[in-house]
Amino acid sequence: MGRWFGGLLNFIERKPTVAALDSWTIERRLTALVLALAVPLNILVVVVVWHVASAQQDYARNSLQYTARAVAQGVDAEVDKYIRLADALSRSPALVNGDIGTFEAEARAIFADSSDAYVVVGDLDGQLLLNLAATPGQKLPPRPSSAVAAQRLAASKRAPVVSSLRRGPIATDWVFSVELPVIRGGEVVRALGVVVKPQGFVRLLNAQSMPANWLAGIIDQEGRFIARVPGNDRLFGALASNGFRASRGKEGVSEILSLEAKPIVQANAVASLSGWTVGIAIHTDELLSTALGAMAWAAGAGVLVSTLSLILAALIARRITQPIKSLHFGAQSLLRGDMADIDPKSPEISEVWDSLRQVAAERRRAEAARRESEERSQEALRRINADLETRVRQEVEARELAQAKLLQSEKLAALGQLAGGVAHDFNNILQTMLAGASQVERRSTDPKIAKVARLLNEAAQRGASITRRLLSFARQGELRPEPVDVAATLNGLREMMMATISPNYELCLAVADDLPWALVDKGQLEAALVNLIINARDATPDGGAIEISAKLDGPPDPLCARDGARFVRFAVADHGTGMDEATVKRALEPFFTTKGSGAGTGLGLPMARSFAEQSGGALAVDSAPGRGTIVSLWIPVAAEAAFVGGAGRLPALTQSERRPAVLLVGDEDALRHMLAAELAEQGFQLVEAADGIEALRLLGENRAIDVLVTDLAMPGMNGVDLIREAQAVRPGLAAILITGNAMEAATAFMANAEGKKVGLVRKPIDSAGLAERIMGMVATSETGEPLQKERPGAPIACDRRDLMSSGRVDP
Repeated sequence: MGRWFGGLLNFIERKPTVAALDSWTIERRLTALVLALAVPLNILVVVVVWHVASAQQDYARNSLQYTARAVAQGVDAEVDKYIRLADALSRSPALVNGDIGTFEAEARAIFADSSDAYVVVGDLDGQLLLNLAATPGQKLPPRPSSAVAAQRLAASKRAPVVSSLRRGPIATDWVFSVELPVIRGGEVVRALGVVVKPQGFVRLLNAQSMPANWLAGIIDQEGRFIARVPGNDRLFGALASNGFRASRGKEGVSEILSLEAKPIVQANAVASLSGWTVGIAIHTDELLSTALGAMAWAAGAGVLVSTLSLILAALIARRITQPIKSLHFGAQSLLRGDMADIDPKSPEISEVWDSLRQVAAERRRAEAARRESEERSQEALRRINADLETRVRQEVEARELAQAKLLQSEKLAALGQLAGGVAHDFNNILQTMLAGASQVERRSTDPKIAKVARLLNEAAQRGASITRRLLSFARQGELRPEPVDVAATLNGLREMMMATISPNYELCLAVADDLPWALVDKGQLEAALVNLIINARDATPDGGAIEISAKLDGPPDPLCARDGARFVRFAVADHGTGMDEATVKRALEPFFTTKGSGAGTGLGLPMARSFAEQSGGALAVDSAPGRGTIVSLWIPVAAEAAFVGGAGRLPALTQSERRPAVLLVGDEDALRHMLAAELAEQGFQLVEAADGIEALRLLGENRAIDVLVTDLAMPGMNGVDLIREAQAVRPGLAAILITGNAMEAATAFMANAEGKKVGLVRKPIDSAGLAERIMGMVATSETGEPLQKERPGAPIACDRRDLMSSGRVDP
């Protein structure tokens, strides 16, 4: 590439026009260079500013469309409330059997506290039989023609119909009605309507917190304003502009004229239950003013910068030519054999001048250095030959050690794959148990059943802890390191173990004073220490002292050494039979055990070592026959910054929040149905898919989906491939990947997902935690309070044995 570019420059320089530039002075060349850089740069700045302004306009259009859809959903929610009320009233036995008096008493009791709605009943010809807005004894007129049309449409469809806006025959307010047929014996016998004053829709628009320069309106099927902000008092019930009416029933963004005859950009959304159209708009000139202002600012700044650059180039050119002329004079004097003194007034030219005068001396020194270098090379070669045999021997020993470690690593890898697969299947089962137990506990009114559900939940959580330990051993789990008070942890562990092991054993605890906190997964640390204590107990069947100690120590291995690294060394020591050298070498192999059949699995020490290495530390075994065994565990010290947490969990979901629409994908039907039921109870809109193909089909139907939640392991198309395909179809779609282990495909995908809305959730997770992660994916910002840790008091000392004097634990 460089050779091709150099050839191109040579070809251009041979042109007569370019060759004429050789006669230019440095001042002219610098001026031309500044212009060559400034002009394209100014053009580029203008283009970039224009594109940024265009992107801002696109963002504004998308915001209009998003707000319109949100308001349309709110309209549907408001209308659905009255549809459900009308459906309940239409099934009243008194109304079905024609007992209007009894039904009127029921209806008045229901609408006693409502000033925005009342109920009417009419026959099939449109004559009113009941109108709660009329005074008792008032003669009831026929229903308006628009209401009769909606009534007949509802009777033909045998489904609720929302009428257009009209003035009532008795109360002259603008109203609309929800019409439903009253059916008896399979035939329509009369009509019921819930008449509503639409003041609530104005409150719906005002609740959106839209910018002050936005226009918002809701129109019915005939194009009349149900609500309009601003100007609702003046425009309520009036016909909308021609452009708005022409676009009713259609979704999208278009440019029309407002009622004030001003051009606006408007986004429409249709409320599905009523057929009304929601429009959110902004004046066109306000969108264009941003782009034009940015262009003017960029052009002015470019001219100013170019002018200043030309002036600066002229000044610099003068400062360049003067030192060059001085250097030329000095070089001529050197050619004549003179040693003239010059003042270049430039550090660089002064260095060149000094170099020219030192060339001869440097040549003589270079020759002497060459001869000395040859002598050093010969001596180095003799030393290399002398050390070659030693290095070959060390290399052979290192290779044999590496082969042994590779064989051990392959064994652990095979075992890790088995453990990871088992943990994954158990996580799916535990996830279903957690979801089911949570539903039973929440829905049951029987305290005994609720207690059983809680016990099931706790059992599932304990199962989840077991799978996390399996995954940790397989190096597919996710450790949760946190600052841990070593003294308090060991005190609590000692109290627990004293209550569970035989009274023939004594647990002696020695913790160094002012011991810093350790950065570790507390549950995994306690599990590892419990395994070591049980091993110590089994190694001393006749009872005795089991010594537990903790102190500050350096890195256990050169591979763990870092600048300033410190470790807490935990040690569990016993006075049992001990192990010979061959047994110690195999003690860390999976499934190797010296215990009898059924008394041990041979996984305690390997799992403890895997946990220590994942935590950034190490594990070592020191034992000899008749001397007992010491197992040491090194854990990194927690830095001061680890005592302050970042953002906490998201705040609890409230009923006022809008729950996003969730597409839940998974091939485990029981697990998927349980999670869907849990999320639906929390207000989420759920769409389920059994595999990736079905999920992509649902997305292709332009369904309103805010978040994709998918399992990782599925036949055909896994969760990672599904998220890639879904975000290709819908850029910006938030996605959450649920997995029972940290498979390479998932971790690599998350590592490359920077800038995309992608989250990773470990199984099992309860519905509340999943709901918070879903809300976090669609939230505009996150906040959290720092989590402070306190250090408890001094540790409990051993009351029967001075460990420091025993020689088994270093002070």
